[in-house]
Amino acid sequence: MKLSNSVVTMSSREIAVLVNSKHSDVKRSAERLCAGGILTAPLAQFDFEHNGNQYFEYRFNKRDSLVLVGGLWAEYLAKKGAA
Repeated sequence: MKLSNSVVTMSSREIAVLVNSKHSDVKRSAERLCAGGILTAPLAQFDFEHNGNQYFEYRFNKRDSLVLVGGLWAEYLAKKGAA
């Protein structure tokens, strides 16, 4: 979690680690929730480099982070219970 000009933000990569999910799945969920008007639009996209390749992540405000984590956590628990 980062402070950006006194605003708490969380990245899609941090959320992926938190809920034990693929980063691509977290981004897809965020895009779906944004399209449905659940998350604040537009999504804040930031580039980062990993192993010499360029990628992007989203950064979310506190409310959107909680909404996204809540949904992904429910999916995680459902999958874990089914295993």
